[in-house]
Amino acid sequence: MKRKNKILAASAAFCLSLGMAFVSVGCGGGSYEMTNFIINTATVDVEYDVGEAVDFSTLTMEATFSDDSKKSLTIADVQIFMDDVNITNTLNKITETAGKKTLKIVYNSGHGTAEKTLVITVVDNTVTPLPPPPVLPTVTQFDEPAFLSSYKADIASATNDNAVDGFEGLYFKAAENEYYKVGDDNVFKFAPILTYMDLEAGGAMQTVTNFKADTQAWLLVDGEYQAMEKRATEENVYKYYVGDNLYITENVVKNEYQFGTSAAGNVLKICVSPDAETYEYSGDGIEFAFEVVDGFNVYTARELSVLDNSTRGVWDEIKSGDGEQVNLLGVNPNAVILHSDLKITADVIPQAFQYTLSESYSIMYKTGSTEQGWVMKKPEEFGLSRTFLFDKSSNNQHYSIYEHTIPNGKDFAIYGNYFEMDATQLPLVASFEASGVEGYTYYGNDFSNVALIHIFGNTDTVNTDDKKADEEFGFYNLAVKGNAKPDQILVDMNKTTGGQKDSLIYGGGVIFTKIKGATAVFDNVRTYTFFISFFPEFKATVNYNQTKCYDSFQNAIYAWNQVNVNVTNSYFKRAGGPLILMTHEDPENDTNKERIPHMVIDDNSVMEAYLSGTEVWFQIVNAGGIISPIKDMNALFKTLGMSYVNAEGKMNIIAALFCDTQDAVDAVNNIAVQGTFAYKTAYIDRMDDSQFGAALKQVLATGAPVFNVGMAMAYYNPSAPMPLNFINCDATAFAAPQREEGDTEKLQSYITLNQGGISVVLGYNEI
Repeated sequence: MKRKNKILAASAAFCLSLGMAFVSVGCGGGSYEMTNFIINTATVDVEYDVGEAVDFSTLTMEATFSDDSKKSLTIADVQIFMDDVNITNTLNKITETAGKKTLKIVYNSGHGTAEKTLVITVVDNTVTPLPPPPVLPTVTQFDEPAFLSSYKADIASATNDNAVDGFEGLYFKAAENEYYKVGDDNVFKFAPILTYMDLEAGGAMQTVTNFKADTQAWLLVDGEYQAMEKRATEENVYKYYVGDNLYITENVVKNEYQFGTSAAGNVLKICVSPDAETYEYSGDGIEFAFEVVDGFNVYTARELSVLDNSTRGVWDEIKSGDGEQVNLLGVNPNAVILHSDLKITADVIPQAFQYTLSESYSIMYKTGSTEQGWVMKKPEEFGLSRTFLFDKSSNNQHYSIYEHTIPNGKDFAIYGNYFEMDATQLPLVASFEASGVEGYTYYGNDFSNVALIHIFGNTDTVNTDDKKADEEFGFYNLAVKGNAKPDQILVDMNKTTGGQKDSLIYGGGVIFTKIKGATAVFDNVRTYTFFISFFPEFKATVNYNQTKCYDSFQNAIYAWNQVNVNVTNSYFKRAGGPLILMTHEDPENDTNKERIPHMVIDDNSVMEAYLSGTEVWFQIVNAGGIISPIKDMNALFKTLGMSYVNAEGKMNIIAALFCDTQDAVDAVNNIAVQGTFAYKTAYIDRMDDSQFGAALKQVLATGAPVFNVGMAMAYYNPSAPMPLNFINCDATAFAAPQREEGDTEKLQSYITLNQGGISVVLGYNEI
């Protein structure tokens, strides 16, 4: 028994010495047992990438037995466990995830079981692939802003020629150093037009004016453009400097530019392209050079409300705006700059200027002569609105729409940038007689005092040649259309007694501008169809240069009271009354001659208003009685080879000087009227302190009608042996002008008829 125990004890000790290498089964004396198990790791890969296929086919192993015999093993002889899970047939589980994986390789020899540990390292060598570069929207077209195309087209078509066809719609040529104007009071919206292919929308084409842009900017210095420094300040905002002076703040996604105080008075240039990181674009940028002025940029008709700085308060509702509209209250700029065509309609001016007749209210209309009678109809039956503009009432003194008072010593300007201001849809002005009647606005036959724009300066300043008003107003590069009609409808109110007419009352359009107590310049301005186009009044000095004026219902220029008017390089054509009307206000009481109008028109200007004397205006001022005698006197000039009445029976009535009366017959009887008008060979001088004026006044005292060409006078005296008597003040020959060699045009000159308190300038032609 002791010997057996020793054998058993020795066997137990041998099994223990194998440890975890193998486990002996049937461990007993004299048995055949596995004594060792090894694996050769050098024959297999022990590092894999995540997801890589595992291959243990090359793994070699060896078992040793108690008789010192050995057996070579392959992967087919063993089982493999990972985390106690048999993966012998699913080895790829090893590389499903990264990390160190401890495997147990177990071999059951039938004479004992053994296991070995094999550590496999799985590495995640996969690099997350960068997303493919984005496919940028491809710009298919990049066009300059609409305003810039319009501006360039107008500049290119401009001409100084007085062509018959198409000229009336063209501007004069701009000066070489003239630039598009941009204001610094609010943002300037550049807005190029970008068209691109939107891949996210299936390749659809998109057109936008707000997009991320890349801008370069320059400052014009001594004729050379100097590049500005571009600094990023916040997302999508850049600032442009020259030295420490800030010139531009740009919002690159809105295409908006705010100009710093350093920019005012300077010429800048920008070049705008689509942002290269946002759009695929290989074309050129859009360059734009412009001058920055101290003023407010206007894009809509509502924004024109900033023109009015009166204290009337009627504009507050429109200026305050709502929703996304900019609040314009308190905006009082030194200039207004247009960047688009604008339509001024009833809904963009205060309701306080307007009234609407009730549906039951009818008005007597007359469109023909007095003999044709009057017709009682509603406004709609004549294609008119029931809404009218107040002219004057007991409760409303809203004479003009945009009223602007220029502070003492300051300036104000409107820069049109060759755009159009269209007021054709504004209501008419109607004067209804009798207080208490609906729409009461009556004040006489002078039936429109409503100005679209009324400028006030300091009327305390004496307006003489050596002392002008300090306040200056400028109107540049703009076309304007009014709401007057050449065949203006005559109206009378509806009386409750059956509609009988009480007096002539008229419906009129608005006046374009009134200038009072200021020095004003109009340059490259076109006007159409206003009641009166230009109305300088009381201590105003106004210069009309490169100005065109067409189809005024009453006059192209009405010069009232103490004014100085100069017209140069301009074309004024067609009016319902004398092209120029000058009024000496209250001459009988004007003892110091302070209410006298003066006008000079240069030889480069063209003045034409062919009239029969039957137009509505002549009816208004009761001038029919003096038209026939004027035409009859034309027989005297035919004997000299001249005529101021054409084959159609019309006269080119260039100008008339009146006293302030509504009746032409009354004016004839007033001999105290004063004023001067000069145009080519036509010259009115009713001044006491000149040789011509003194002679004229002496002759007029006889009551005879006087004709004059230049400074030469002739008057008709029936009692004299000759039908014409001559007074020659400066040796100017009273004869038809001579045709110059090579001149194929019909020569035209002018004659002045003076009688009593009226002087009329008529054009005449060689016959």
